[in-house]
Amino acid sequence: VSLAGDLPIDTSGEGFDNLADALSTSSLLVERLLAAADRTLDAVFVDPSRVPRTARRRPAAEVEVAQNARPTGDGRVVLAHFGSDDLGVTVDEPFEATWKLRARLGTWKDPPKPPVPGQPPLPPPPPHAPRVQVTVDGQQVDVLRVDESERVRRVYEVELRVPAGRHRLRLRVPNDQGLPPPPPTAPGTKPPPQPGVKVIAEWVEIEGPIAPPPGRSAAYERLFGAVSPARGQEAEAARSFLAGFLVRAYRRPPTAAELDELVALGSRAWARGASYEAGVRLALRAVLVSPAFLFRTDFDPARGRPGGIAPIDDWALASRLSYFLWSSM
Repeated sequence: VSLAGDLPIDTSGEGFDNLADALSTSSLLVERLLAAADRTLDAVFVDPSRVPRTARRRPAAEVEVAQNARPTGDGRVVLAHFGSDDLGVTVDEPFEATWKLRARLGTWKDPPKPPVPGQPPLPPPPPHAPRVQVTVDGQQVDVLRVDESERVRRVYEVELRVPAGRHRLRLRVPNDQGLPPPPPTAPGTKPPPQPGVKVIAEWVEIEGPIAPPPGRSAAYERLFGAVSPARGQEAEAARSFLAGFLVRAYRRPPTAAELDELVALGSRAWARGASYEAGVRLALRAVLVSPAFLFRTDFDPARGRPGGIAPIDDWALASRLSYFLWSSM
């Protein structure tokens, strides 16, 4: 799971951006950290076979639209041949699946403009149907041929196999008519009419996930195995699991008080009838936003004594070496 794009840039100091004493934590950062923790846990706990298949249709003007695309004011969007006119959606699931991308498209021709004295008239549009590229993260995977008749609006559909994670599915009109790009315009202003056949999009629909992999993720199987503890034994099993997990997450053995707090979180869920996994997920969420996980907080026995020197334990030494050599835990 890639989370770098979900988090704002930290403040930094003393050459490290993971040194607790040099960092501040804003409310925005806390919200992003919680969202990142949830996204990480979704990738582990999700059962793809239980994710409902849905179809979400929106007017073209309400999806992700390129800056140069021209909304018509009634929910439709005109896409030209400039090479940067596109629209589409983003899918984000922690497993590979098939998605159906549909769009109602047609050909659009700008009404003729009266000739401007001293300037040559715009050339007539070429007599061929415009192409619409279908891309995933900027890579072309299919091409749609839009009916060249202005009076025809059709629904075009393409199936896309999309890997796990966040990906952008786009409809793009390429500059394959041999026409020059438009002149630059000031931000917030509409580009002037250009020659060539354009595409008008009325709505875009995404349906899925379709044919997801069966069963739980490999990470789930590694963490929990195939058998959950019996009712009433969740706390004991969770304590054993968390004791091993926290050694890696906190980069040191957890204290008894830390384990007690996390098991208590899970116990609240189990008292309400939740599953063992749901209680453990609640505890893991607390771990992933804990300062002991996010920051390097190993105890410095010489702190507060200027010029003082004192030995550190093996865990603190290993943590410092890890961040010094690789900037990672």
